[in-house]
Amino acid sequence: MRRLSELKKGEKARIVRIVGPPYVRMKLLNIGLIPGTYIKMITEAPFGDPIEVEAKGSYIAIRRREAFWVFVE
Repeated sequence: MRRLSELKKGEKARIVRIVGPPYVRMKLLNIGLIPGTYIKMITEAPFGDPIEVEAKGSYIAIRRREAFWVFVE
């Protein structure tokens, strides 16, 4: 198990759990990053933040500090 922020471009994974402060958890759940969802790392901005992932056919940009709280396998 590792963090979403550690995925490389093109890698796919399944969200296992989301930890961290309640406001971060709620934000991630509201944008569709819920446990059991399969995601794919699409790309990252030139300086590494934010990152873009695909989940359920939608493209989502999130900051690495938020992706840090998402565990995938």
